[in-house]
Amino acid sequence: RMKKQLNYADKKGIPFVVLAGENEIREGMFTLKNMKSGEQRKVTLEELIHAVARF
Repeated sequence: RMKKQLNYADKKGIPFVVLAGENEIREGMFTLKNMKSGEQRKVTLEELIHAVARF
């Protein structure tokens, strides 16, 4: 199911996606994925907010 959602985001030209499962939410860490480069990195909620605000 996630692969289908990532393919949809890619087709729509969405530049970034946030992967947030149950464990990530509990830990306060999220995965930010650059859809163009495929790069993924773990970020805190605060880092995520700043990354989105810069875009």
